[in-house]
Formats: sequence, structure tokens, C-alpha cells
Amino acid sequence: GAPTPAVYHGSANCSQLRGMAYVCVECGAPVALIYRVYSRGNISLQRCDECGAPADRYVEYQTLLVCIDILLHRQAAYRHVLFNRLPASQQQGQRHDGWAGPLVRLLLKVAIAVLFFDTYVMWALTRSGSCDDHSH
Repeated sequence: GAPTPAVYHGSANCSQLRGMAYVCVECGAPVALIYRVYSRGNISLQRCDECGAPADRYVEYQTLLVCIDILLHRQAAYRHVLFNRLPASQQQGQRHDGWAGPLVRLLLKVAIAVLFFDTYVMWALTRSGSCDDHSH
């Protein structure tokens, strides 16, 4: 696989981070932009100055794929949702009711996906007989 990028251990203080709107999902370093729009539907992902990886590859992912990566506890997916996704929707001029609206919708989607996944696992285990009280 690809080498794992180093985690950002820079000395950025709170005032420097406040000036940066986003973080790199790979290493956590502050970045000014995660993508640049050239024309409608034509964007270019920006690279992180610290690790050289795309600052936020999840910009191009569908919400379901981001949710799957969250279920798999991928740190980059958490960084995308917590630091990059919500501020990006504010800056693109979308209707935005603060942090609560989009966060609640995303958490609801994740909860429903977990519920379906858990239900399927329990059904599969019950069907195979692994959940019987009499099995040893």
C-alpha cells in the first residue's frame, strides 16, 4: 500500500489555526484551501505543504462512502467531517443553520447505517446458528 503520511507536529498556535479554514485529513496540518474551483464541475484538489498528499480527498467522495470510512474508524474521514465539510458548506453559499443542522443529518445517516449493519449481522448470526444459547 501507500506509505502512511507523518502526523503534523508543527508549532501552529490558535491564532495561526484561526486564519486557516481547513486541515489536511492525512496529517492534520492547517491548510488554507482544500480545493480550487476552475469552472462548474471542474475542481483541483490542493496538496498539503506538510505531507504532500491531497489536503482532503473526501471532497470528491459521496456521503455514503464517507460514512463507511467513519464506520471503519478512519481518522481522515473524521477530520473531513469535523474540520472541512461543515466550513466548506458555509463558504459555498449553501443554506446553513450553523453546525447543528448538517452535523445532525450526518450523524442520523451514520446511525441508520450502523443500525442496518448491526441488524444484518445479527440476522446472519442467528441464521447460521451462532447465537444459539445451546452452542458450545
